[in-house]
Amino acid sequence: MEIVKKTKQIEDLKVILSVLVILVVVAGITIVKTKSGDRSVHSNPNGGSVTLITEFAGSKIALDQIAEYTTKADGESYTATHLENRPYQFAVVRDGYWPWAKTLTPEEQKDVTFDTFSILMNPKKEDLDKESEEYATYRKTFADLKVPAEDTKVISKDGTMAVWAEMNSIFATWLGDADKTPSYFCPNGTCASRINVISLQYNVRSLAFLGDHSNSIVFSDEQGVYALEINQRDNQNFQPIYRTAFPQFIVLDARTLMVESNGNIFKLTY
Repeated sequence: MEIVKKTKQIEDLKVILSVLVILVVVAGITIVKTKSGDRSVHSNPNGGSVTLITEFAGSKIALDQIAEYTTKADGESYTATHLENRPYQFAVVRDGYWPWAKTLTPEEQKDVTFDTFSILMNPKKEDLDKESEEYATYRKTFADLKVPAEDTKVISKDGTMAVWAEMNSIFATWLGDADKTPSYFCPNGTCASRINVISLQYNVRSLAFLGDHSNSIVFSDEQGVYALEINQRDNQNFQPIYRTAFPQFIVLDARTLMVESNGNIFKLTY
């Protein structure tokens, strides 16, 4: 039942992505309000705040489908403060990239930060020549490649999070300070030592953190390569990177993978 539930969640996320793309197009035509700064102040003096950390300059940040701010530099943050105790829809969109979105109800006098990510809709693919020495080297590397297990966890660059896979399920554990444990590890006030990030229809074939992020991962299964947010609460962001059969990958840098799929090996920049 859990596998069916999670598989349906992925299909629902794909539908959400399609809707968001439409909203992005509409927002580009019907923007009625634009903020010139990187803070948006609302009406509740005791309200909570939400901060979005973006990846790229030129990212549009929308609140309830209204454009609030366009980032001017990579890694820029935007904060909405004094928010009412009601659901808000936050979105980060950029031309040519899948949108990131989060719907949540802020709690009074609490601050929440989200480290957002953006994936190219059409990644750059460069095939390796099967007669080349580089192809032969990677072919051997992929033949020996193992999926990270609980005793061979992958650890985030900042050392605060670890992830691994067991068959079709991906798990995460918090390694940082106990007083900074993410709220999604503590849904009922008691923090879990590990969480099930997602269970899939197919087995996991490769797994890594997304660039320097500690709360987002890249994984592959029998149908493709994807980016996924570890936080399952408030709609778990899911973005497709590349659809191909039985892929494995090796991380080359923050935005580049070397991928093997049915004997083909190619560099993928997303």
